[in-house]
Amino acid sequence: MNLFEKATRKKLRFHTDKGILSIEDIWDLPLIHGRNGTSLDTLYKELNKERQKQDGESIIVPTLQVNTKTKLKFDLVKYIIQVKLKEREEKEKFIENQEKKEKIMSIIAAKQDESLINTDIDDLKKMLKDL
Repeated sequence: MNLFEKATRKKLRFHTDKGILSIEDIWDLPLIHGRNGTSLDTLYKELNKERQKQDGESIIVPTLQVNTKTKLKFDLVKYIIQVKLKEREEKEKFIENQEKKEKIMSIIAAKQDESLINTDIDDLKKMLKDL
């Protein structure tokens, strides 16, 4: 069973300063803290603290296993962060490639203009007449 199937079957909700959020709402959170409160980063940190607190700190004394709901929430938020980071990286690469294409196209246009400028007047008149 995948993360999202488990989460929806358990009807997981996230308690934040924005109120109670569903899994769908988590996708709408910004990666880092913005003006409107909760971010994926802050939610991740809170869940990580809760997970570690539940797991205990002792290696010697047996501890309770991490609450499965907390771990599931943590894994979900971590997954969403990874997806959003990958999407941001892909978007930045797309924009970078678009800028390179535009620059190359402007250079091509400039070279074509330069070629046209260097064309003989009689040839230019003939080209004009053919249009």
